[in-house]
Amino acid sequence: MAGFFLFLYTGYAIAIFFINRPLHIIIASVPAAVLYLFIPKALLKKGLLITFIFGASIFIANLLNPSGDIIFKKGPFIIAEDSLRLGFIRAMRLLILVISAKTLLWRFSPEEILNDLRKISGPLRNRVINEFIESSLLTLKALPGVKRELARLYREHCKEGNILQRARSVVTIITIVLGKAIERPEDFF
Repeated sequence: MAGFFLFLYTGYAIAIFFINRPLHIIIASVPAAVLYLFIPKALLKKGLLITFIFGASIFIANLLNPSGDIIFKKGPFIIAEDSLRLGFIRAMRLLILVISAKTLLWRFSPEEILNDLRKISGPLRNRVINEFIESSLLTLKALPGVKRELARLYREHCKEGNILQRARSVVTIITIVLGKAIERPEDFF
C-alpha cells in the first residue's frame, strides 16, 4: 500500500518542480493543505521551525539576487519582480514537499516505505538499489543508538567554551558519529 503513495508522492514532487507561476504553486499546494488538516499537530510541530527557517532563507536569498523589473528600491535594498516570484515559488516548493513527506511518514513507517520501494524496484533492482535499501533499514534501526551516542559525546565535549567553539564541537561529533553509523550501523543496536 505504501508503494502507491510513494508513487503518488514522487509524481507530486516532480510536478511541483515544473511549476513556475505563483498562482499555479498556490493551486498545487491545495492537496498539501488538505493533508495538513489530517496530520497530528505534534508530528507537524517536529521540524516546523527549521523548515520555516530554510524556507525564509530560500526566499531571502532570491530577494538578495535581484533580477527582472525593479518593483522596490530603497538605498542598497532592491526587490525585483522575478526575484520575488522565484523566491515565493521555491519557498512554497520546500513547504509543500515537507508537508507531503510528513504525511507519507505519518501514514507509513519508514520500514514499510523502504520495503515497498524494494518491491516496486523489482525489475530495476540491482546491487546499488539493494545496498541502499539495506543500509537505510539498518540505519533506521540504529537511530536510537546514534542519538544516545550523540547525546553522550555532547555532554562530554561541549560543556565549556563559547558558542562558536561548541558549534565546532557539535559539527565534529555529528560527522564522526554519522560516519560510524553509515559504515557500521550494527554497532549502534
